[in-house]
Amino acid sequence: MRKNLWLLVFCIFLSSCDSYPSQEDIENKANAGDSAAQIELYKMYSSGRASGGKNDSEAIKWLKRAAESGNPDAQYTLGTAYSNGWEGLTKNSKLSAQWLELAVKGGNKSALFLTAMNCMAGELRKTT
Repeated sequence: MRKNLWLLVFCIFLSSCDSYPSQEDIENKANAGDSAAQIELYKMYSSGRASGGKNDSEAIKWLKRAAESGNPDAQYTLGTAYSNGWEGLTKNSKLSAQWLELAVKGGNKSALFLTAMNCMAGELRKTT
């Protein structure tokens, strides 16, 4: 009897440990403007972990929203995606440079190297 009680308590404890939010919860936060949730949805759709499977257009939609809201990590990822033509995007050096520049200004150090490469290629325009 005592062994069964401990087993029951242990099972209840384990069930309460599952705190990963559902896709619906993440979407609600993303629709409310939470850029971390928007990036999480990008990752889910990009990797195929979303309920509908891999979907590049949904992935990019959420990545763009996060980037447009000023998230430097999203700006870096979007700039890189434009630089390489990832996730169904057409390569676009000008857009890549613009997003990478914003990412650098936002404090994303990883974007600095790619921004320097774009400067060397003459793609980054000085903005004032």
